Amino acid sequence: MKIFQTILFTIFVSCSITAQDFDIEGHWEIEGVIMGEPETGSILPHKHAAPDCGKDYSFFAENRTGKDVKYNQDCKTSETTFDWKLEGNQLTLTRDSRSIVWHILSLKDNVLRVGIQPRPDSENKMYVSYKRKS
Repeated sequence: MKIFQTILFTIFVSCSITAQDFDIEGHWEIEGVIMGEPETGSILPHKHAAPDCGKDYSFFAENRTGKDVKYNQDCKTSETTFDWKLEGNQLTLTRDSRSIVWHILSLKDNVLRVGIQPRPDSENKMYVSYKRKS
């Protein structure tokens, strides 16, 4: 019975999440990989490419385009652009013909926690934490 209740709760939560629940536009610095439970685990800090120059981040624009930005040792940035689409708790990033889905676990107190599938057919996810850049 407990498994059945858990499944019903999961379905209810999944169906009740809408794109309006997640305001992802803006700058998001990578905090790191979540170790342990996705919601409560500790964060293994991300090693930024050139921390003296700035932290690596992702930017989501209002027009549904975005970019990943990394600094090199000369404090110059390299940018990878993408398009993004938010449906429910799934954020799809597309570059050329390749897409990756981020499964949004939570967005609270300007911290975004996502599960990222390394491959489209993978059942496992890597959980990552991002913090909104002010």
